[in-house]
Amino acid sequence: RLSDHPALKAAAIFNQSQLWIRSEPERAVKKLDELLSLLPDYKGARWLRGEAKLGLARLTKGPERAELARSAVADLERAKAKNPGEAGVLFLLATGHELAQERDQARGVFCELAELGTGRIHIGAKKKCASLSLKLP
Repeated sequence: RLSDHPALKAAAIFNQSQLWIRSEPERAVKKLDELLSLLPDYKGARWLRGEAKLGLARLTKGPERAELARSAVADLERAKAKNPGEAGVLFLLATGHELAQERDQARGVFCELAELGTGRIHIGAKKKCASLSLKLP
């Protein structure tokens, strides 16, 4: 049985969550909560849960949106600590700050990412860095 093997169960949950992240972000968050309760250091789970929470935040209005975004930022900060310099994590982290209405933090992370390379994600970060730098408080 799958439930008798925590590592196999965790892998199944992680893979399912990857499938649900865009279409059913709430379901993905719940499953990743389950995974992290089983194995708190499962590789990539905080990154994926942060991304799922951002997807859920985008679908949410009002103060709950910023609350979900801040929760995503907490996961993504932990993912960043495990994957320093990882462009995908940094972009999501900056996006989380932006959705949480933490403009200065968002700008800082976007600008940091922009300096790390010349790929598509870096160019996108450079544009976000510039646009957030131009906006007035």
